[in-house]
Amino acid sequence: MRTLMGVCLWAVVGSSCAGFTAVERGDWRRVYLTADGAHGPDSPQEIITADQELKEREESVNRAWNPPPGFKAPSLADSGPVSLKVGEVATFVVEEPSEVQVLVQGAAVRAFWNPTQKKDGWKDGADVTRRESTLFLVGRKEGAAAVRVVTGDEPWTVPVTVTP
Repeated sequence: MRTLMGVCLWAVVGSSCAGFTAVERGDWRRVYLTADGAHGPDSPQEIITADQELKEREESVNRAWNPPPGFKAPSLADSGPVSLKVGEVATFVVEEPSEVQVLVQGAAVRAFWNPTQKKDGWKDGADVTRRESTLFLVGRKEGAAAVRVVTGDEPWTVPVTVTP
């Protein structure tokens, strides 16, 4: 009986995520596309591995992206539909109160998901520990895509539109 229930549950979860591909976690960094030193808010950026960034720094290549003063990545859960241009990079926070899976549908966007981090803070005078991760979305080509987050609760989906 338990096996049958497990198979049914797997079938329901699998069908609700049809067409979605799991995003694997990695140690990703947001950097400028070039190291020419003339970077502005609209300068092209890309996502690379932490190992690649370290290697570049050892070779005196610094393409690190430093967020503008006061920048705080928005929560993906609160973002609503996302609009990107081809080549544009967006950063989001994924809150992880329980086990989380991030999935992407469509080739218009590419996702890079960092490991979970614990964040200590205060809420209403009490010490609170939150678990969150960073998700980078990069517009690959014009079209529509979707990012789905699956937690212990109901999965929720964020539509993504990529324009030229």
